[in-house]
Amino acid sequence: MKRLPLLLPTVLACCTSPMILPPSTDAASSGGREQLDGGSPAPDAHAVRSSADQYLSVSAGWYDTCGVKVDGTIACWGAYKTTPPQSPPAGSFTSVSVGQIYMCGLKTDGTVFCWADVWYTDPYGMTKAPAGTYLAITTGYHEACGVRSDHTLTCWGYSGPNGVPPPGSDALASVSAGDGHTCEVVTGGSVVCWGDNTYGQCTPPQGTFASVSAGHFFTCGIETDGTVACWGLDNHGQSTPPKGAFALVSAGYSHACALTTNGTIVCWGDNSEGQSSPPGGTFTTVTAGSAHTCGVRTDLTVACWGRSVEGEATPP
Repeated sequence: MKRLPLLLPTVLACCTSPMILPPSTDAASSGGREQLDGGSPAPDAHAVRSSADQYLSVSAGWYDTCGVKVDGTIACWGAYKTTPPQSPPAGSFTSVSVGQIYMCGLKTDGTVFCWADVWYTDPYGMTKAPAGTYLAITTGYHEACGVRSDHTLTCWGYSGPNGVPPPGSDALASVSAGDGHTCEVVTGGSVVCWGDNTYGQCTPPQGTFASVSAGHFFTCGIETDGTVACWGLDNHGQSTPPKGAFALVSAGYSHACALTTNGTIVCWGDNSEGQSSPPGGTFTTVTAGSAHTCGVRTDLTVACWGRSVEGEATPP
């Protein structure tokens, strides 16, 4: 699955881009829909697919992707089409965050609207965002969080037995909900995490950070000097980032991608579906999903690459 810059993700809700105040890409969680619709052959996983419309932001989840267009409306593609969930609400939005089977959008009036795949019963109340106005939102596996206009943190849904935000977590610079864990950058630049820590994904290193992105069993953050640090599961090299100067990072399921300071994208970790093979060109943002990645180019079109068996990497 940043802003204030409050950064935020996508987690697959695994997969999130940092939630940054205001618009975010986010991210972040893992899912379980593996079948092709109608028995059609799987598209070329390594193809780069681009949109015709212009977008302000984009968020990649497990098998769904959504973006906010320049007119403020939300467009979604992927399993969203093959297993139609509740339609995105009408109105104008500043950001959207896609999780495993949940999506949340931040409207221009500061209120939050969340929806889920139509076949899901929502036992944890993920679609019931608390009332009030927010600056940023992030959607994870079964949890979503929002930063209110007074910079306090509110979370809803289910995040496991250890999923309660720790005391003193209200002075935020960035927050990201991942797959069973959530991390934030507090005032002063330190990272605080809570939730599942099986692989050390909630044990951040020392340092001063500008943003953080929680993925599936691992977490990455941008330090104030522009370097990327990752911690947690590293079975595909997803927690071993390259050197360089970066503006933002997005942690997915078993890969991560970052936007360099010159606007190009660098990815690392699992590349079995081509999700870590970004196209050339310059971008304004990037979001890593389960096995696909999307970014908004500087001409405001969306490009996606990686697995697209349900159309998640095929923007309209």
